[in-house]
Amino acid sequence: MLIFLLLVVGCSDKNDQELIWFDTPDDAIQYGVQQEGITVSDILAREERDGESLIIYKIKLSEGTGLGVASLARENGKYAWYRADQPVLVQYSSTENTPVIKIVISTFTKKSFTIYLGSTKDPNKTINTDKGTVSPTINKNEGLLYYIE
Repeated sequence: MLIFLLLVVGCSDKNDQELIWFDTPDDAIQYGVQQEGITVSDILAREERDGESLIIYKIKLSEGTGLGVASLARENGKYAWYRADQPVLVQYSSTENTPVIKIVISTFTKKSFTIYLGSTKDPNKTINTDKGTVSPTINKNEGLLYYIE
């Protein structure tokens, strides 16, 4: 029984991460950048949706380039970097693009967002989502794209 209890207590979910709280959103973002091993220039966007700040960033993965999504948790006038899911591979090292990937993320406040991530060489690319065909936001320099529903 004790061994079972230790196994349950010893395993933690990313959603149970201990957050480090800061006085400003910028300080929380700086901390998140450091934790992810990226630079501020790797942040492609900060989008405000339904009372949440979503941050889209690129990250170097062993297989190529990935895109990650984090949010800013807010509580008692403080802010924290919150990432519930791992970054997604969107471009292999060979510069081969992956298909557009649909993910559903959950913020600290348990709000869910459907996000499409990918890469393209076509600056006018459209993607098919659950709600129809849309024009995603495309980073012109690297061809990385995202769309938040």
